[in-house]
Amino acid sequence: MVSTHNLDEVEYADRLLILHKGNIIMEGEPDRLKIKHNASSVEELFKGAILNYEEN
Repeated sequence: MVSTHNLDEVEYADRLLILHKGNIIMEGEPDRLKIKHNASSVEELFKGAILNYEEN
């Protein structure tokens, strides 16, 4: 397990977990999550996850 704020490193990870305000807001394989959420990069995926969390 590795914890990082460098989203470029996450592109090569087997699994991704995004925490925001102490809550797990997204978890899974980066490539599958990008497809599911129509994101072209992990950075775009991350931004979308945070915005979606804040809106709900």
